[in-house]
Order: sequence, then structure tokens, then C-alpha cells
Amino acid sequence: APYEMIIIISFALYFISGWLLTKLLGIKPVSDERILKLVDEVKTQLGIKRRVKVGFVKAPILNAMAYGPFFDLRVAFIARDLSEFSDDDIRGIVAHELAHNARHHIIWLQFIASAEMIIKKALLLPATTLDYAAYEQKVPFVVYFIINYGILAFLLIFVRVLEGDADLQTKKAGYGKALAQALYKLEGFYQGVAGDFGLNVQLLTGKEYTEEEKERFLSEAAI
Repeated sequence: APYEMIIIISFALYFISGWLLTKLLGIKPVSDERILKLVDEVKTQLGIKRRVKVGFVKAPILNAMAYGPFFDLRVAFIARDLSEFSDDDIRGIVAHELAHNARHHIIWLQFIASAEMIIKKALLLPATTLDYAAYEQKVPFVVYFIINYGILAFLLIFVRVLEGDADLQTKKAGYGKALAQALYKLEGFYQGVAGDFGLNVQLLTGKEYTEEEKERFLSEAAI
């Protein structure tokens, strides 16, 4: 049954996501004392008692992410060099990312995705669009399209709510200004080189921007 298999595989991937993403993305452990102390400070401020593994991916982009199941918390920075992140950048970014884990947002998304499969099975809708194309269906395509994308719209709104909640928890922990400054820097990058040339081109070519370009991109982000 495709519905049940999708639910089972989704939860299975969640439970091994820490190890799996570390291997797939080539995330290396961070030994920089400055970074580790800042992450530990933020973790304590958020009330997280479990150990947080800190990693780094060397790439010509600027970003960060928290990942892994609730019992295997991990955070990874993505940049050319860790020096690109100031202390406040790290505080703001890590607080936001770990807030997702502290509030169990990923688990909520897993249950929402499972509910999608339950709804589709109850309404006799195919589990995926590929299933609709592969087998004869009793439900008209227009009906399937409206319900399917209605569910997707709900998921997207729910994700934005979770992002807002992570921002709120970051602010309550005292890192609201630090997060705003970090997002300003990240947005400046994506507004700039990644926006002008496309993120895939940026990753493939490793194009670097000049100080003048950097100032222009940050100005555009501010606007």
C-alpha cells in the first residue's frame, strides 16, 4: 500500500537524517573553540540540555541549517570559511535553527505529512501524482488537482508559521537583533551573486564577489 509505505519511509528517514545528511553533504565536525562556545551558550539559553553536534560544509555560499532527529541534534554552517560568520551571526542563526528542534517542528511536519496520506486514502485519491498518471482513477483530475494543491498550500502556510515561531523563540531567548543582522547578511548574499547568476552556477563556478559588489548587494537586501 503506497500510503502506508510513504509514511513508514518518511519516519525512517527522519530517524536516520542526522547520519544520512552528514554523509550525503560531506559535513565535517567543527573543532573551533569560538564556534563551540557560542553554540553551547545559545543551547543553554534555549533550555536544550542534549549535546549539539556542530559541523561545517565548505562551499561558495552562505547559509546554515539544523538537522537530525530530536535525540541527535546537529547544526551545520555553510560558507567558504567559518570566519565569514561573526559571533552575533552565529548566535542568531543557531538560536533560530535550534528553536526548530526545541519546539519539535520537524516532528509536527512528519505528522502533517502522515495526515495528508490518511486523507488521500480516505478520499480514494492517489498517493502521488505519479500514481494518478500510472493507474486508472475514479476521481476527476480537476478534483484531484484542487485537493492535492490545497493540501500543499496548507503545508506551505504551516511551514511559515513554524518559521515565525522559531523567530519568536529566538527573540524570547534574547537573540532577536543578532538574528536580524544574520538574516540581513544571508539575504545580501542571495540577493547578490546567487540572485544575479543563479545558485547552481554559483556552486559550480565558485564565483567570488568584490567588496563593491558586496556593499551593493547588502544595500539591495536592505531596500
